[in-house]
Amino acid sequence: MTAHDRFFCVITIVRENNYIKQLMRGKTASAVLYCRGDEMPNKPLRPCKRAGCAALTSNTYCEAHRPKQIDNRLSAAHRGYTSKWSKARKTYLAKRPWCEECERQSKRAPAAEVDHIIPHCGDMVLFWSKNNWQGLCKSCHSTKTAQKDGGFGNKKLR
Repeated sequence: MTAHDRFFCVITIVRENNYIKQLMRGKTASAVLYCRGDEMPNKPLRPCKRAGCAALTSNTYCEAHRPKQIDNRLSAAHRGYTSKWSKARKTYLAKRPWCEECERQSKRAPAAEVDHIIPHCGDMVLFWSKNNWQGLCKSCHSTKTAQKDGGFGNKKLR
């Protein structure tokens, strides 16, 4: 490509898009072409990650196998888990550093989570009631959440 060709290419592109003219003053045509959004290549299509599916997609899964969003809960902050909760949680764990469920089983593990014994379900009085709190290790908290609170798609036990 000669200097004349580069100049002609820049002029042609600049006429199409005045914004690029302001952005690319003094640069070569290849730089102008690179900056144009419609000149950028699309992401290549790949096979769906679902075993046995050969559908091509630009995402991980094709439309038929894309996981459905089922978590329609409010955000953590809207459910009460704010900086105030974080501070109260740290204070509680500093006073009760061991997992209460492990202690009932004569084991000892550090508490990492403050669990609501009775799920508060948005009731802020129950949420902030320290009599409804217990320190649990990660393992015990996950087990309790899955079995009793209806976590991970399980039914609530009451």
